[in-house]
Amino acid sequence: MDSNVREAEAWLRSRSHGGLEQLRADVSRGLPGDVSLTAKIRGRGLLVNARAALPEFPDGAWLTQFMLFADGEPNDDRVLFQRTLVTHGLREKRLGRKIIRNRRDIALNFGIDLIEGQATGAGAYFCARWGLVPKNNVWKRFRELVRTRLEAGFPGLSIPLAERHAVYSALNAPEPFAIQEVARARSLVKVDEETTIPLGRWLLAEPSHSWEGQLNLAEPMQRLILDDYVGESSIEEENS
Repeated sequence: MDSNVREAEAWLRSRSHGGLEQLRADVSRGLPGDVSLTAKIRGRGLLVNARAALPEFPDGAWLTQFMLFADGEPNDDRVLFQRTLVTHGLREKRLGRKIIRNRRDIALNFGIDLIEGQATGAGAYFCARWGLVPKNNVWKRFRELVRTRLEAGFPGLSIPLAERHAVYSALNAPEPFAIQEVARARSLVKVDEETTIPLGRWLLAEPSHSWEGQLNLAEPMQRLILDDYVGESSIEEENS
């Protein structure tokens, strides 16, 4: 057993956790593939990487990376979301929802309420859909980028008037939580001859978009949005 494994195992067990095998089971619950997991101490936290391979996707079916901070400090303990990727051929199976569900459950098992992350490119939509909210100083800048994209549009873009007004209303709101209204915009946008996506995705998942955000599991509305995204609440929404 190398030093990284020993240190990670000790870190987990000192926090009343079952260790690396238990963590691997927690990360991969309900997900396909042969899962490999590595963990190493990084500063005060634990850096976790998990990757799964399938015969048809030998280079990786999905992967996820995050940091755990769990020292018993209410204002400092958090799960720092770093990266999640699902290979294109498996996205229709909603693996991203299961990965986020498992991340939520890991946080709860450690008594952690706060999830933080950097949302970039496609992740700027994905993270908003599962409930990450831009930090106050970030939302003012990011909403202007989204507004510019909406106003510029492209030839042939058609948005129902009521939904356009709803999106503008959200972008005018000072509260970062308004990003949820943008993410939920459901009008379909035809971006090319073969691809049609929801308006919210088109607005948010722009390659140059990036924002920092957080989600507090102790806040009922934020928790409800997350639970809805992973399919464990009474809210019903179509698409993803």
